[in-house]
Amino acid sequence: MNSPAGFPGFPQFPTHLKGSEMNSPNPLAAQLQQARGLIRSGQIQQAIDLLQNLPELSKNEDGLLLHGTACFRAGQLEAARTSFETLTRDFPQCIAGWVNLGAALNKLGEHKKAIEIFRRAVQKDRRCADAWYNMGIAQRALKMQTMAISAWKEALKINPDFADAHLQLARTYWDMKNLGLAQKCLHDALRLQPESARAKAMLAEIQGAQKVARSSSSPFGRLVDLEALQQKASTAPRVLTPPARDAEREMLQNLTKPIRQAARDLAPLLAESLQQKLHKLERIIVDTANRSHSPEALEELAQQTQEIHDLLTSISSAASQVRKHLGQA
Repeated sequence: MNSPAGFPGFPQFPTHLKGSEMNSPNPLAAQLQQARGLIRSGQIQQAIDLLQNLPELSKNEDGLLLHGTACFRAGQLEAARTSFETLTRDFPQCIAGWVNLGAALNKLGEHKKAIEIFRRAVQKDRRCADAWYNMGIAQRALKMQTMAISAWKEALKINPDFADAHLQLARTYWDMKNLGLAQKCLHDALRLQPESARAKAMLAEIQGAQKVARSSSSPFGRLVDLEALQQKASTAPRVLTPPARDAEREMLQNLTKPIRQAARDLAPLLAESLQQKLHKLERIIVDTANRSHSPEALEELAQQTQEIHDLLTSISSAASQVRKHLGQA
């Protein structure tokens, strides 16, 4: 079952009181329990009014968490932010406080600050799936799709039944025009939540888009617009003798050989290795215990970036040679 901190970043609140509060003779525990009941029954403003009148609210961990949650649900985001900031300052061990503060910042549109808060949360508990999930929400809002995908995959490693993480992956893959992966993620979400209206609607829309694309495409491929082609370049047929044709073919094969070799090496670097190194660097950033390894990771990334640059330079240079040869022919 997914945590309420999931889609689209909903705060958690304590489901039971601490033992010290339950055994305490003062009325605080009973009032917190009453506020919890009001929140569950949807009487959010009544819960807020009750909590705000508690003189000991600012010194109580559960009280601050409840108050911030109620304010968040009522759309009083600045008040929620204040409660969660007080909670993380005075009770820094409360992971839910960090996750909920980040969720409130996401709602306020302060996504960069939210990412920093979620990083603090995973530094304290790397197995907090909600922190990784909500970090992905913030990263996606900042167009950091690769980082967001990595964060949601991290959440799924911790909680494979996190259906909302599958939905977010599907939405992002769809934005990236990768309809195959988007459909796979939606099927995973529907396996966990067969009645999910969001997943069903998204899957139907993707399948509809695929049908339209297939029906509008020519079964014989895309035909060349001869008029447009003639406007771009004027070419005349070349008459070659059989020996000259063989020599031309061999020359072009030699000229394009560096392009084929560089492209073969470049594809896996861009598709797999580069993303893995970026993900590794992201994990080091949020894991203070492994900061000693960060110079090596950064050096590896710089080395691979240089390797990609060299391959692209080789392809560009070889392509220039081909163009030069054809221009002289």
